[in-house]
Amino acid sequence: MAIELSDDSVYNLKEKNLVSFGYPLADDLVKAGENTVSDPNKKVKDILIAPSWQEDNLLDSCIDTLIEKLYCKEYKIIVRPHPEYVKRYKNKMDALVEKYKDYDKENLVFELDFAKNISIYSSDLIITDWSGIA
Repeated sequence: MAIELSDDSVYNLKEKNLVSFGYPLADDLVKAGENTVSDPNKKVKDILIAPSWQEDNLLDSCIDTLIEKLYCKEYKIIVRPHPEYVKRYKNKMDALVEKYKDYDKENLVFELDFAKNISIYSSDLIITDWSGIA
């Protein structure tokens, strides 16, 4: 659907035809989210930590502090790194997962399967930096 826009009154420009268009990835996420049913029996709040992969991202700058401050029985912390981070910095990611391997899996998980987006829709809170996931 085209929208008529007249700039004549401000800049003396010709009318423009604006074409409605979305961002396909975001549109797909919205559709999938609308089809997601929340669990009414959920006992803890899910906190999704979803950083980008650029320099000074949350995994490299403050993930230990975030986990230290948030880790408790009332929260399930889901660390979902950017797929590009896992690809480029596999050793760092492996070391991080290893560091927290003894933590209760009910309260801290590393989500490394990017085929599913369930945590994006089921989380009660998201912590991110410059990531497009926001």
